[in-house]
Amino acid sequence: MKHLKKIVTTALFMSIALGVHSVSADSSFKDVSSTHWATNAIQSAVSKGYFKGYSDGTFKPNAPVTKEEFAVLLSRVSTNETKEGIAFPSSVLGRWSEEGVTDAISKGFVSSNEIAVPQERITRIQMVRWMVNGLSETSSSYAEAAEATMDTVVPVAEYYKGGLNKKDYGDVSVALGTGLMTGFTNGSFGPDQTTTRAEVASILLRLEKIQEKEAKEYSQLLELVEVGLKATNAELMGITFSGSNAGKPDDIANIRGMEHSMKYNKGTMSIDRMIVVDPAKKDSLYYKMFVGSNFSANAKGSTGSLMLFTLVTTTPSVTVEDWGNQLDWHHSRLTASMPYTSDSMKSYGYPYLVRDIKTQLVKGKTFTYWAFASIGKTDGMIQVKVGDKTLSFSTPRL
Repeated sequence: MKHLKKIVTTALFMSIALGVHSVSADSSFKDVSSTHWATNAIQSAVSKGYFKGYSDGTFKPNAPVTKEEFAVLLSRVSTNETKEGIAFPSSVLGRWSEEGVTDAISKGFVSSNEIAVPQERITRIQMVRWMVNGLSETSSSYAEAAEATMDTVVPVAEYYKGGLNKKDYGDVSVALGTGLMTGFTNGSFGPDQTTTRAEVASILLRLEKIQEKEAKEYSQLLELVEVGLKATNAELMGITFSGSNAGKPDDIANIRGMEHSMKYNKGTMSIDRMIVVDPAKKDSLYYKMFVGSNFSANAKGSTGSLMLFTLVTTTPSVTVEDWGNQLDWHHSRLTASMPYTSDSMKSYGYPYLVRDIKTQLVKGKTFTYWAFASIGKTDGMIQVKVGDKTLSFSTPRL
């Protein structure tokens, strides 16, 4: 009798915790209107058996998701094979979620110690880690992409403003590059925020599709990988490199961090990265980060141009009094930034030159900033001199 009571109690708790009663594919929930932003995703996730509604006819779209709930959901979506001989957490033994959690662990999504408190609300960064773990088990290409983007420029506000651990750069890059998860309109990713059932329904449907593909099939992820490995996405954007003189540098990575003198001995500078943005591709992650809305520059370029954002570190030997000095003292227009402004500057928090330039480029003080220039998509060329080395890059000739 006690055993029967335990079974009934567990089943009842499952219904309350995750909504497990049977719901038909075309059923509606009284708390999800036809105009709700996630209606289609919710109905699709329900029809596939990932999510289930509650016995009172609700879905509770705004309810937060716990670690054990998310683990169970991942186990339902995943096509990964299960591994034997894996230790399972004692924290879920006898709980409604035991089977789903142990399945998610055996499929490579999460380790036992990460779910020590199963009823704890899961954060967005924890969700990303778990899903990328699972994808890496599905295909080694995702593990390789995560590793390759550990030194990339992650296009979220927390990259510069703080709040994103460096150990998570790779996982967040995979999530962003595949579209598995996106940031918010203000540029932030919200690593420590929780996620609702409605949001998770949408994410699960994306995961379902992504697990069937390879990392190389996602162009935006490839850009993040290239920046991580080569310090620039230039080649993916149609730019080719050629070098001359000693060392023959053939890409940005080969001159990265190499200090050289500015013209007229006005100081020293070095190049760290170069991000290329196509203004015609407004859905690009780097477009949102560097261009965004209300972009203004003296030489913005057009859809026939590529926008170049170069991370420059300079230590002037004299205070730069005006923009004329700044433009004149550089060997290349790549690093001689044109003045530009954008709403994204404040949203993402990256360093740039302000109009009153003398407050930043001060004698003897080192300052790092993103310089702006442009180059034609065809018949364009820019050269960069670094000591006795010259790096040339160009766009295709017609």
